[in-house]
Amino acid sequence: MGEKFPHGDTAEHMIMRPGICGIISLDGSAIDTGSFYRMQEKLAGNSPNRTTIGEWYALAQAGYESSGYEDNCLVHIGESTVCFEGRIDNRLALAKELGINANSATYSGIINAAFNTWGPHFYKRILGAFTACIVLAGENRALLVNDHMGLRPVYLSEVGKNQLAFGSDICQLLAQNNALPQLNRAKVLEMFSPLYVDDEGWSDPGSTLLERYATLPHGTSVEINRDGRRISTQYWRPPDQLQRSRKDIRAYAEDFRGIYIEVMRDFLDSRYPIGADLSGGIDSGCNVAVAADLMSKGEIDAHDFHTFTAVFGKGSLTEKVKIDSVLNRWPFIEQHYIQGDDLCNFLESGQYKDLRATANCSRMNIPESYVAICQLAARLGCRSVLTGEAADWYLEGTDAIWDSLIKSGNSKELMRSAKILRARSNAKTFAKYMYMYALRPLLPGRLGTEEYLREYYASTLHAEVPDLFTESFTKDLQELMRQQIAMLRKKKRLSTWNQQLEHDLMFPPNHGWQGIAVDTELKLPYLDKRLLEFGLTVPPEFKFRLDDDRVSHYGSRKCLQRYGLEDIVPHEIIQSQHKEVYSTPVDNRLSESLPVVFADPYKALVTEMDITDPKKLRKAILYALSDECADPADPVTAWLDTLLSLELWLRATKNDFGLA
Repeated sequence: MGEKFPHGDTAEHMIMRPGICGIISLDGSAIDTGSFYRMQEKLAGNSPNRTTIGEWYALAQAGYESSGYEDNCLVHIGESTVCFEGRIDNRLALAKELGINANSATYSGIINAAFNTWGPHFYKRILGAFTACIVLAGENRALLVNDHMGLRPVYLSEVGKNQLAFGSDICQLLAQNNALPQLNRAKVLEMFSPLYVDDEGWSDPGSTLLERYATLPHGTSVEINRDGRRISTQYWRPPDQLQRSRKDIRAYAEDFRGIYIEVMRDFLDSRYPIGADLSGGIDSGCNVAVAADLMSKGEIDAHDFHTFTAVFGKGSLTEKVKIDSVLNRWPFIEQHYIQGDDLCNFLESGQYKDLRATANCSRMNIPESYVAICQLAARLGCRSVLTGEAADWYLEGTDAIWDSLIKSGNSKELMRSAKILRARSNAKTFAKYMYMYALRPLLPGRLGTEEYLREYYASTLHAEVPDLFTESFTKDLQELMRQQIAMLRKKKRLSTWNQQLEHDLMFPPNHGWQGIAVDTELKLPYLDKRLLEFGLTVPPEFKFRLDDDRVSHYGSRKCLQRYGLEDIVPHEIIQSQHKEVYSTPVDNRLSESLPVVFADPYKALVTEMDITDPKKLRKAILYALSDECADPADPVTAWLDTLLSLELWLRATKNDFGLA
């Protein structure tokens, strides 16, 4: 079964702040080199730190070396300079297209050839997670760009009146600025709107919790001219049209299979041992099974292959059976278990506080078991860990498929699904369900939009907040909610409710996967642009399918994976009807932290900053910890979780940088 490590027995970690940073002069004035070097000191990767200083710019780069092909990614090409950090997942395909030896092609070699072939917008052809600054010295302009999903973040701030600083970590920008950062009240308000707390999104993806520090939205390039102009362009947008070229679910599944295996080949393009999480679920199970299958068939170079499972309590027998089904088929996999019960703390307050993210407090509340897995992976020689995260957002599928079936005229599938559903319920339940999920989505125009919002954004539309905040904060919050409701009503309505849900979950990206400063890179195959562009165009009924042998809602989901990979992924996983969820450790984290952090609500920073009323806060905490609040999904719990996140982030940020 492989080696088992308790949570404390992990590798020594190196604090990582990989990426790029730099300063661009907007008027040709000399660069503030003191500020630049202070930024550079906060830049640290497991590849060498490289810098260059020109007449009106200064750039530095230090990245993850997760594949062994990175080489020097600060490249001078004629009068131009490219500063690149990240992964080129389609390295082999680009090398072939550019006429480079694929076996020895490095990222820097590909960048050089791609720039010479396609010009400064070559980044549009790169698949992967990356950030780049392209200085066109002869044209007196520069381009700053991130990948399609913003997997590598970019932050911006002014240096004086005529220079622009940027970095992959907000720590770099804070280091160059001697002034104390100020809390962005507008962003705090946004955090406490139901759209953020309950509905998993926010309205301004370009702002941060600190005033004067912005972030680059996903798939965006910014052209910076020497005359001070900045032109921002979103060069990649998700597809918003469903493609109905196929009529059979297996045809779509076969298309998915081809793209997914191609993506996995690219993600395994590394000279180092491979790591992957393995939870027993379909998404991580597909990653591990397809990777192991490619290795066992010799279709890619063989690797030491390590898989990692976080176990809570005594673990789940059901999930262990699924994991064992993978290990029994590919015995060369080395499986490792980590006991995660006391590794669900907030990074700001736990043993890994030095690894915390600084841009947004919602992006650091990853259980510490993730950090322990990354450290163990590094100890075993892995430079990257594959994860099954993000597939749920656009591949999972829901039963909101009826409007798609009706609009496409697929009467045969409509009748088949309705017959199965009717057999499982009485006439009253069936009629109510069909009204809710088949008829309401067909309502035209504003009627349909309002019904959609009532179904999926009820908490936002009600504009109700718990009796927790100060009067002034509550007043401002309610005004923001009115603005957000107006914004939701103006959104473009997509073809089907399920398609709308997927886009609402995915965009703007509600994640910060590389925000944690560990020395192992997280790789997310399901956020590859190829899979996204395909998955978001597949009609909903080919992701969720009612069948007689699907006895659970979960068993009807993820049909592209189930049908497309059924001969590779063990039956115990690909045909599973249930998935273990690990909510209890997170609930425990909240119940244990609330009374400690808010022992004296009058001294809390959220009180000092006029966000919450201490008497109301104490009352809400007592309620949340009482037997009266027996439901973990009680709305008050979600608000307190957000408040706790903010309090810990404020304390850590004040300790590290001060707050004005």
